[in-house]
Amino acid sequence: MENASGKSVEQTESGLEGFGQFDSEQAALIPGLPDHIALFCLARVPRKYHPFLNCVSKRWRELVCSDEWHLYRRNNCLAETWIYALCIDKSDQLCCYVLDSNQLQRGWKRIQDLPSRCLKRKGVGFEVLGKKLYLCGGCGWIEEATDEVYCYDASMNTWNTASPLSIARCYFTYEALDGKIYAIGGLGSKSSNPQSCDTYDPLTDSWSSSIDPNIPPDIEDSVVLDGKIYVRCGFSAVSSHVYAVVYDPSNGTWQHVDADMACGWRGPAVVINGVLYVLDQTSGIRLMKWQEDIREWVAVTRLSPLLMRPPCRLVAIGKKVFVMGKGLGTVVFDVENAANMDGVLVSSSVPRLISDDDEISWDYIFPFPTMEDHGLHSSSSKPLSDARSFGHMDICRILEALGGIDPVGLDSQAPYYEIDHTEVNMADRILIGEGAYGEVYLVRWRGTEVAAKTIRSSIASNQTVKENFLKELALWQKLRHPNIVQFLGVLKHPDRLIFITEYLRNGSLYDILKRKGRLDTLTAVAYALDIARGMNYLHQHKPRAIIHRDLTPRNVLQDEAGRLKVTDFGLSKIAQEKDAHGYRMTGGTGSFRYMAPEVFRRESYGKSVDVFSFALIVHEMFQGGPSNKGEDPEKLADKRAYEDSRPSVSSHVYPEPIKFLFFDGMFAMED
Repeated sequence: MENASGKSVEQTESGLEGFGQFDSEQAALIPGLPDHIALFCLARVPRKYHPFLNCVSKRWRELVCSDEWHLYRRNNCLAETWIYALCIDKSDQLCCYVLDSNQLQRGWKRIQDLPSRCLKRKGVGFEVLGKKLYLCGGCGWIEEATDEVYCYDASMNTWNTASPLSIARCYFTYEALDGKIYAIGGLGSKSSNPQSCDTYDPLTDSWSSSIDPNIPPDIEDSVVLDGKIYVRCGFSAVSSHVYAVVYDPSNGTWQHVDADMACGWRGPAVVINGVLYVLDQTSGIRLMKWQEDIREWVAVTRLSPLLMRPPCRLVAIGKKVFVMGKGLGTVVFDVENAANMDGVLVSSSVPRLISDDDEISWDYIFPFPTMEDHGLHSSSSKPLSDARSFGHMDICRILEALGGIDPVGLDSQAPYYEIDHTEVNMADRILIGEGAYGEVYLVRWRGTEVAAKTIRSSIASNQTVKENFLKELALWQKLRHPNIVQFLGVLKHPDRLIFITEYLRNGSLYDILKRKGRLDTLTAVAYALDIARGMNYLHQHKPRAIIHRDLTPRNVLQDEAGRLKVTDFGLSKIAQEKDAHGYRMTGGTGSFRYMAPEVFRRESYGKSVDVFSFALIVHEMFQGGPSNKGEDPEKLADKRAYEDSRPSVSSHVYPEPIKFLFFDGMFAMED
């Protein structure tokens, strides 16, 4: 992977000096042009177009594969940046994908297959140096740690054998620094602990080794910062805390890192403009920044679990951070803008960055091809996590004995939907409504306006109901559709439940009907389709359908684009066992007015109860409100349940197809 650099046009032109070796008596690169002009032009052609160039001589292939070409493009700000990911395919074999960071819409592409000898290996090193990719060491089910190294040449699209490691090793950490590759720690042959560091010098094409008892045996992760290699380790036998050390290649010494910095380093790390960023996956997925002046970790942004599923890996290019998750895809955003606005990466129908500033930079990259539930490896190594996921239990026992920790295992203990209560300022909340199950407040969560819905204490205090409700949240976090309100997370409180959703400032369909009265046909049909699409998504959800049971105009909100979204789906489930907590839906909430007969009769019910409520809402949009406003809602529900009463339909108001839709819904039967 070539490294992008930022230089001006003047520097690019002056960089032509020193390439006189191309002005030879051989055929010109482009017939009729001096080589230095041809080189100036060809260097600006993106690599994806190289195979299709015409009017170039045979020297073109030789030039593209040369180190001089690579150095010329890099030194003159012409390099293209590519991201490589080492993956596990469906047959449990290693494979490698590449992403052009300037052509994100093209997605990940699989490159040349790895050599057959290393396809089944685990715990391998994977590092980029210059224009070459190195695959080092590793072990297999019946193979001990190996010293083999393979090199991938991006120009030739081929894998070749390279100089072997000085010491066979697997599950080690690796970094590229000052034009060299460092392979540190890990496990050696027969599961020994080499406590050594191998250094590869491409100029001599050889590895040198240094043994140092100060090299920690329980390495979890590493990153290059200020010309030094920082290594995160497992638990210290002395302090029982996670610790970190730093290696200075200039003098070969190891030192302990500041304890405050080490304790907050809880995941894969990258460095941007000399600042250390870490993806903390212990409670949700948060990007943290180490602020040296105050010596504290500061939250930058939070990724919705709808976008990512741990374990995640990070890559930094310029000011952008690429976050790659297990089998789900990749998100990239501008870390500086996200930090300035306290943005929160979430996902709706299309992934977007919710904040007060529409100019925050982000992109969504297509999921990995054929990578549904398989592992992803990059330069952020977690030995114990990898060993456990691949079933190397003997290696797990050794790593655990040496103090290794499994961040992925720790992460799984905390639900992804749980939000730290310190991130939500409830003290400045503004009451914006009162629903069937509690109050609704406008609050700010990490700089973003969101809706905080509280569940009444009479409901939340019941332990059974509370546990069932929390189980439902695991389902809600996976729901994404443009016609349902986006669930963001939940605040756990000792005596109440508060869940956070996106805030839609345009109000509800109830407010629209109250303000406008009867809607014109086009608007009513458009609104009906919005509600139908949202409800169809819930009803078609797998492995089980989601039944709203309390679909009313108050539970249909409008976004700024005028689109309707269904909210509070599934909430009626927590009030279903009213004998358990003495709670009862009342006519004042509006629920009786839209309640299906079988629900009122407390019979078994299915999707048809939502169809009934939907038909009543459609009726109100064409009528301008309920036709029986003065009637007690509970008595109205009783008449519908036991007397088969239905609203009257004005023939001059309804188009004929809508009239059929209304009657079909009013007399809907469960399949």
